[in-house]
Amino acid sequence: MQQTDYNTNAQISCGIIQDLLVSYCDGLTADNVAAMIQEHLEECPACKERHAEIMQQRRLEEEQELSRGRSFVRKLKNMRYYMVGGVIGLISPVVLLLLWYLIASVKSYFEMMFYSYFG
Repeated sequence: MQQTDYNTNAQISCGIIQDLLVSYCDGLTADNVAAMIQEHLEECPACKERHAEIMQQRRLEEEQELSRGRSFVRKLKNMRYYMVGGVIGLISPVVLLLLWYLIASVKSYFEMMFYSYFG
């Protein structure tokens, strides 16, 4: 089956162009279709304005995604501080218990040595 090529000289309605603009802005149209759309945009102020609106919307969406990404990174940094605090909170009682055991062991050792010498 032979693929028919689009006639770039044919006049395309604004409705068709505006239907294709989102795909065109995303780079999803074939080269020959993109060329026809570009040619139409050069000649039609209404479609050119719609194209500018779509591109502006895309830029705003990208900025919002970047902002969400920055917000996520900030949350991760804050979570890191909470995690460090949690680890310290879990480890400190264990360290205190070990110190208490060590002190108690040393005390009992010295008591045992004292009573063995003196009495």
